[in-house]
Amino acid sequence: MASREATARLREVGNELRRIREAANMTEQDLADRIGCSVSKVSRVETGLRGIGEVMAAVYLTHCNASREDMERILSLVRETDGEYRLQAHGQLLPEQLRSLMVHEGTARSITSYEPIVLPGLLQIEDYIRELFRWGKQVPEKEIENFIEVRCARQTLLNRRRPLKFTFYIHEHALRSVVGSAELMYRQVVHVLSVANRAHCDIRVIPASAGPFGAFGGAFRIMRYAQYEPVVYIHTPSASVFLDEPEHVAANQKIVGRLAEVALSAEESREWLAELASEYYRAEVGGDDPPGDEGPHVA
Repeated sequence: MASREATARLREVGNELRRIREAANMTEQDLADRIGCSVSKVSRVETGLRGIGEVMAAVYLTHCNASREDMERILSLVRETDGEYRLQAHGQLLPEQLRSLMVHEGTARSITSYEPIVLPGLLQIEDYIRELFRWGKQVPEKEIENFIEVRCARQTLLNRRRPLKFTFYIHEHALRSVVGSAELMYRQVVHVLSVANRAHCDIRVIPASAGPFGAFGGAFRIMRYAQYEPVVYIHTPSASVFLDEPEHVAANQKIVGRLAEVALSAEESREWLAELASEYYRAEVGGDDPPGDEGPHVA
């Protein structure tokens, strides 16, 4: 049963403490015996159902032989209030500062996202990512490959043995905005189409006829969990926002409901993506569709 005690911040703190304990090959009982508390207390802290003070967190981490880097980062999380955590200013987003997002993505049961301007990060191929960073000029050239590596590492969510459910709403504007070249966009759209053919991934295109890409607001994602309340994640150039209050979740869920009404169905979206891929191919090489087919395969 979901608990309002388990805020997004407490869940990340608990997840990180559990990761450190497991890396030390310690059971909950082992740790409870060492720090002199009950197993249930360790369990509730690690599931975010109970807060932990800075001193106890330091004791916890010391007994688990945490590195100085882990110690400093987790204690910083412990010191934050929920309000401070919800708005994470980051300026130029460094890869390690994606850790909070990766924790919440990795523990989710389902993720629903909307992207009106560019393709979702979980669907981007390496060359598309590289061109976005080069065009934006917010990341030094020498750091781009590191950013690409981190973003691609997040994409392992799509390939887990027991994958979560994904629903991607993507505005036509994002798919028709050429990043790099028509040839790159052909490969990118073919990749999106291949993901759309997976049973746990629904990709639904919002056609331009449904309204301008700004009509439904900016990009966001809703992450849902088996035991906790949902979290809404919004990213801006200068800050990441995690919202777990019911009114914020409900407002974004209302937008999802509207998107579901105007979007192409999953099957229609696959057909639309196949035709778009063929358009990009023809724009790049001229002439016919890709050889050996009338267009990318649609399952």
